[in-house]
Amino acid sequence: MNKHTSEILEHIKNSLELYENGELNEEQLELNLTGNINAIEEQNIKNQLNYFIPKIEESLFLYDSKQGKLFLLQEIKKLKDTLFK
Repeated sequence: MNKHTSEILEHIKNSLELYENGELNEEQLELNLTGNINAIEEQNIKNQLNYFIPKIEESLFLYDSKQGKLFLLQEIKKLKDTLFK
């Protein structure tokens, strides 16, 4: 992984942690991630993040607020486990 992607992933990790801490809502998280994804050069990382983005929408529309947050936190854990080993 190149330095540029490492720096972007650090921003993504920070955004995920801000959401986990209640400092970002779902819409803000989605905007932060979407903006960063386009700058990533490694296709496999980009694919993992593009797979995750619809999970944010799913958490908003398919669940009530509490269940949606729990669902998204579980999905964030899975994403972090694969991206930040």
